[in-house]
Amino acid sequence: MQNYLRDQLQASLGDGYAIEHELGGGGMSHVFVARDNALKRQVVVKVLAPELAAGVSHERFRREIELAASLQHPHIVPLLHAGDAGGLLYYTMPIVTGESLRDRIAREGSLPILDTVRLLRDVVDALAYAHRRGVVHRDIKPGNVLLTENHAMVTDFGVAKALSDSAGASDGGALTSIGVALGTPAYMAPEQAAADPHTDHRADIYAVGVLAYELLAGVTPFTGASSQALLVAQLTDDPEPVTKYRPSTPPRLASLVMRCLEKNPADRWRSADELMKQLDIIAATLDDGGIADFAADGAGKQSGRRTHLGFPLIALLYFLTSAAVLASVKLATVQLGLPDWTFPGSVVLLLVGLPVVVVTAISHRRVSLRATRASRERPSGRLGSVTWRKTIFGFLLAFAFLGIVVAGYMAMQTLGIGPVRSLLAAGVLKERERILVADFANQTPDSLLGGVVTEAFRIDLAQSPVVTVLQANYLRDALARMQTPSNTPLNLTLAREIAIRDGIKAIIAGEISEAGARFVVSAQIVSAQTGEVLAAARETASDSSGIIGAIDDLSRTLRERIGESLRTIRANEPLDQVTTGSLEALRRYTQAIRAIEVEGDFSRGIDLLQEAVALDTTFAMAYRKLGQHLGNVGTRRTLAVDALTKAYRYRERLTERERYLLLGTYYWSVLGDRHRAIASYRTLLETYPRDHIALINIGNGYAQVRQFERSEEVSRRALEIDSMGRFGYSHLAFAEGSLGKMAEARATVDLGIARLPRNPDLRYFRASMLASSGDFAAAEAELRSLRERHGESQFWVQATNTALAQLASAQGRLAEAEQYVETAMAAAEAEGTGANYILGAVRLALADIALRQNSSRALQRLDRALARHPLGEMEPLDRPYRQVALVLALAGKPERARTVLREREAVVAADLRRADLLRLAQEEHTTLGALAVAEKRYADAIAEFRSADIGPCRICALSHLGGAYELAGALDSTLEVQRRYLTLPALDRVFNPVPNVTAAGFGDGLFLTLIHKRLAELYEERGDRASAVRHYARVVELWKDADMELQPVVTQARRQLAKLENSPVR
Repeated sequence: MQNYLRDQLQASLGDGYAIEHELGGGGMSHVFVARDNALKRQVVVKVLAPELAAGVSHERFRREIELAASLQHPHIVPLLHAGDAGGLLYYTMPIVTGESLRDRIAREGSLPILDTVRLLRDVVDALAYAHRRGVVHRDIKPGNVLLTENHAMVTDFGVAKALSDSAGASDGGALTSIGVALGTPAYMAPEQAAADPHTDHRADIYAVGVLAYELLAGVTPFTGASSQALLVAQLTDDPEPVTKYRPSTPPRLASLVMRCLEKNPADRWRSADELMKQLDIIAATLDDGGIADFAADGAGKQSGRRTHLGFPLIALLYFLTSAAVLASVKLATVQLGLPDWTFPGSVVLLLVGLPVVVVTAISHRRVSLRATRASRERPSGRLGSVTWRKTIFGFLLAFAFLGIVVAGYMAMQTLGIGPVRSLLAAGVLKERERILVADFANQTPDSLLGGVVTEAFRIDLAQSPVVTVLQANYLRDALARMQTPSNTPLNLTLAREIAIRDGIKAIIAGEISEAGARFVVSAQIVSAQTGEVLAAARETASDSSGIIGAIDDLSRTLRERIGESLRTIRANEPLDQVTTGSLEALRRYTQAIRAIEVEGDFSRGIDLLQEAVALDTTFAMAYRKLGQHLGNVGTRRTLAVDALTKAYRYRERLTERERYLLLGTYYWSVLGDRHRAIASYRTLLETYPRDHIALINIGNGYAQVRQFERSEEVSRRALEIDSMGRFGYSHLAFAEGSLGKMAEARATVDLGIARLPRNPDLRYFRASMLASSGDFAAAEAELRSLRERHGESQFWVQATNTALAQLASAQGRLAEAEQYVETAMAAAEAEGTGANYILGAVRLALADIALRQNSSRALQRLDRALARHPLGEMEPLDRPYRQVALVLALAGKPERARTVLREREAVVAADLRRADLLRLAQEEHTTLGALAVAEKRYADAIAEFRSADIGPCRICALSHLGGAYELAGALDSTLEVQRRYLTLPALDRVFNPVPNVTAAGFGDGLFLTLIHKRLAELYEERGDRASAVRHYARVVELWKDADMELQPVVTQARRQLAKLENSPVR
């Protein structure tokens, strides 16, 4: 076969080349050495294997080779010529003297670090040049890297790409069918192994990573018994760190290699040029053997004779040794939590030791000089008695003494002995003890500075895992229980009173004052019972820009006195790096927290947070609070997502606790990933096991998937940790109510209101619970009281009026409900949220369709709202596409509904749509189900409504599902579903117990009476007289005061009731 190929190739080459001998070859080609007769030189001729050439488009192959041949670079072996020898494809290259990189690896194994970096630079330089010209190699491996004159040259450039592209252009895909791999499995990127048609230059980056890994470790990242096993490993396995095989690999080089090996191309280096810059930096930082040469040179000088070191060299060695000692002390200080004065103490010892070293050097020189003069006199005086052995021993003794002092100090702290004892060790405080931070007394002309310092100190102290810092909302609720205005300054006296009432042992009180241009910040830990000062500290800032740093130092000093390990204290980032370096931004943040959590003014708080992030665009904590509160009120979704996304971008500027709270919020609110959100909260609990916010969010996550038993358990634990947490009571009560424990749920909410009497959320929750139990009058009274108390807040105006409207609708008082909704719509306009105005129109339209049976009126109402506030004038994420499409579908306009949903797909990014589908699956599937009903696809509608039967609301999808079953003729299923609707325990039957102005409402407000009516009719048809009577009676009871337009329904119910009871109509 080889002779035939050789003869055929020679015939094709003609007289221009004379084939001399075969050099070798592999599965893809045969390699010959030929003589270029015209230029009197030897060249390499590579001929593709016949079975490979058979599946290749020759013209396409030739064009690709010509493109590769245009590459002219010092580290690329050029392609000279390509041709067709009687159906065989070949190409020629110059001969490169030397060996392949594969040969060197086989001989030596792993290569020296410097050689590795140098060779990688040559290969990457070649790739960068080729990639800029649109040429991708696709088969980088040691066999395609030739070593000559101490440099690397890449060969077969573009051949694998040419084969791949020409094969794709040929008929029948012969290359795939015969199983020839276009690339080498051990070096193949995952996307290349998966035959991704979008494979690009980043596949070469991956191959460089494999090559670098092999040069350093002596093995490739993945091994396998077969090519298929290798390809599977490339796709699924994570490589071991290269440092496992080569611990001496510089960290930056190891990081570079592992980033090349990322599975996702987007996570690798973006280009060979970027990779080249990193290699240049690494090359510049590597020592090229200088230390070893110095050591060898020194050894030579010492051989055979006694020498002394010169003063410059002694000074250099002393300072190098001192630097090493100080670096070790610094590392030990951080890792072991040694006292701050350990490092300065070491510096003092080294400075004291410097004269001793000088004296020792002088003495050693005198002795050496006398020895060279063959003098037998002993050195006189004290200098002669000073030796290097004694000096070194003295240093060791000094540092040993320092170590004993440090150990004694730490032991006294830990055991609670002496003046340095910690409060934990002395038993004054317990682990994770609650601490109340009083307002810092403000002795400066800046009236807001005291509040800023208080909040900053509270944030910094909250990083401590050994204490629990009570937040501002706790203090607000404590003041409410004492019937004291929530904006009352929390001085030391008032703080002690709260602490004694709530069983809190310690208070931190502080002060900020001016001393010329300087600011002095001081604080003391005070016993709540006795008023005794347990610990005190003070720090000075040179000017206002240093106040945040001074607060940080003050907090750390007190944390140490409490008993927190210095190791954990130092592990925390400085305060300005986890908040903001801008005092003005921190001032706005402090005002915002007070407005939201103390005064309940959401609108002002959100405005202040926006001002804070405008002053410092990296203020992650302010972004987190902004996104969190916007998400809680359910409005301005675009702003909420943007704020949480920016907080996530700057998450390294958060405390550890805040970071994990952010991750939980971000994963759920932005990405819709409940599992990752719960995992973040669980990780937070590993460090802060008593963090009630994390527990509450985990409990809420369980409620989202209807695991109410687990939600109850976790929520109860959160309340046990913090009985003043404002969300704990509502989350626990919701879980209890969903399990049918209505009495327990009512008791939980009543207890929460007793402890937090001014908390509007709990009163709103109680109103929802009363409405769900059928006590509409009590629910209405609670809502009216809330509306009156919080009438200055546009949010609460919308929330209470919307709930009152749903309550009125449930009783058939549609005109009254319409007035409530119009009031809420006016508040939405006053707040500048056109989306909420449209949602109000949606609620009215749904009542028109469901209760009035008037689709035309519903459409007119919706169109007026859309004309007043066009969707196109809102941010895409804020547009209520789903709710608008629902009304259009229920009103019998499926084409318009589809148009609205198509517009949503066009303007809302796909990832955000997916996240919304995960978060709001119930609403999404309800809309799609209504659309299917409008198009008379009843089986599809049933499937969509069944998919909508998820989430914490267990009745929201059932009314629609029952209707779909009836349209499909499955009346037994209709009866069963509507029976479930009425009997399932739920606290959200009439309106959502969490105040949220974006919910359209699918519960009792629209469907309760109609479901009773339909069940009565179904039972009557089946001859179940008792059940029919019960449901007709309920229709009459619910709508006894209904508007006149609904009275025909009541009259008919009375007739049927009289008929069934054999009594005259009343």
